[in-house]
Amino acid sequence: KTDPNWPQIVRVSPLLNWSYHQIWSYVLQRRVPYCSLYAQGYTSIGSTFNTWPNPALAYTDRYGCLSYHAAWKLPDGAAERAGRQAAPTHVGNAYSGINIESCINL
Repeated sequence: KTDPNWPQIVRVSPLLNWSYHQIWSYVLQRRVPYCSLYAQGYTSIGSTFNTWPNPALAYTDRYGCLSYHAAWKLPDGAAERAGRQAAPTHVGNAYSGINIESCINL
């Protein structure tokens, strides 16, 4: 039901019951345009103050630098919002042993 003084509407959300992986499967198969941040490991886009790459997608690349797999490679769709926080939290060993200085300007 809408607020008083507004016309009554019916809201239809056909994707509401789709899983995280079903949505990404559709987007990739149909080549639906998407924000480039998803390819950089972001799985939930908010503001510039609370959006970070998802730590579940973190890995160390061949140069020893912290990198992120694309959003559609997230193993557990329930972790979609793990990158939404005030500042990144280092989960498990995802960020340990990485020399950030050696990764600059590769």
